[in-house]
Amino acid sequence: MTDDERNFGSMMFGALANPARLHILEVLSSGPASVNEIAEKVGLKQSMTSQHLSALLRAGAVVKEANGNLRIYNLRGPRIAQILRLVEEFHRVHLRNLQELLSRQ
Repeated sequence: MTDDERNFGSMMFGALANPARLHILEVLSSGPASVNEIAEKVGLKQSMTSQHLSALLRAGAVVKEANGNLRIYNLRGPRIAQILRLVEEFHRVHLRNLQELLSRQ
């Protein structure tokens, strides 16, 4: 990895290091949505959802498009959804390894 790639990875994973932001990305993996739609689905106030979306936008995880008075957010691309799937997979494997370790003791 180059220094630029490490810096980008650090910025991206820093933005993803928040459960609410991961939840927002999960919502957006189903398709584009407005701030209010996202806020309702994740159970956050609109202002907090906007702050999280700003962080995800700065990190390049989401894109924003104006649609009249609405701002519609979407995943930047399919790789963001792939990152979510990898997190789920890693979690399952990690839990299985912990269960095996505990069963031996």
